[in-house]
Order: sequence, then C-alpha cells, then structure tokens
Amino acid sequence: MFETAAVLKGVLQVLAGTVSTLKVDGSACWKALSEEMLATDVAYYLVKKGGAIHDVIWPQDPQTDLVRSDIIGPSVSW
Repeated sequence: MFETAAVLKGVLQVLAGTVSTLKVDGSACWKALSEEMLATDVAYYLVKKGGAIHDVIWPQDPQTDLVRSDIIGPSVSW
C-alpha cells in the first residue's frame, strides 16, 4: 500500500506539471469536432425520446427489412 501511495504521489506531481502548462486552442478543437463524435449522444437522445436501441442504431425499413441509411447516414459516417 505504501508503494502505491508513493507511485500515486509521483503521478500526481507529473499531472500537476502537465495541467499547469497546458494550453488549449479552442478554435482547433471546434474545427476537429465532427458528426461522428456525436453519434452516441444522438443515440442516447433518440432512446430517451422512446426509440428502441436497436432501431436507433440500425433503423430498418419494415417493407424491405433493410437498414435505413437515409436516417442514420446523415448522423453517422461509416
């Protein structure tokens, strides 16, 4: 247990140094954001609205039993 505490102390010292010198370029972060990163958020939202998780992830056309790429495609790029 004492060894774990010593290792943790060292890790926290390195982390403190990293965070204290960290600089975030907000505009670069916004430029890097893409729709694919939000796919899980969209799925959670649709499930909260009453959609079945299977239908949210793989919406199917009841006539053809094929995945409705027109629904999921604009939100998620494979």
